[in-house]
Order: sequence, then C-alpha cells, then structure tokens
Amino acid sequence: MGRVDLHEQAVVCQALGLGDHVDVEYEDDGWDSRVYLVNRGEAVFKFPRSPQAKLQYRREVRVLDALQTIDSPILRTSIHSSRPGAT
Repeated sequence: MGRVDLHEQAVVCQALGLGDHVDVEYEDDGWDSRVYLVNRGEAVFKFPRSPQAKLQYRREVRVLDALQTIDSPILRTSIHSSRPGAT
C-alpha cells in the first residue's frame, strides 16, 4: 500500500468542509488513481497517478455528465481541483 499524501487528504477535507472526526481512508488499489474514501464510500476522491490518467478523468467526466440527463440511479458527481481553472 502506498503512503497517504497529506496535501491530497487536506484537499478532500477542504472540498467537503470536513471536521477532524470524519473518516477519510486512503485506498491504494487503483491502477490509475490514488483514492480516498470518506465515511466508507459516502464520497470518493480520485487523484491521478499520471498525465494519461488525468486525460481519462476528462473522458469519465463527460460520460458521467451525459448520464445525468437520463433517469438513472447513478449519483451526481462533482469535480474538484486543487489548481484554479483545472478539471
């Protein structure tokens, strides 16, 4: 298992406005991503391991956005970036 990136963990907490007592778990099983689970999967944050993974994220966002236009049980996603203007 990889090590927790404290900056990434802080981004997760800040994006959701989390306090100190919320469970943020680092899950290093992703091939392309470093993944953090909040409250056992209530929210999932992915950080790219490579520039190619970041490109895949852009395609994934387009697909998820398109799915929001149909009646589907898929939950609404939101994209957060630690860099201004980046997605």
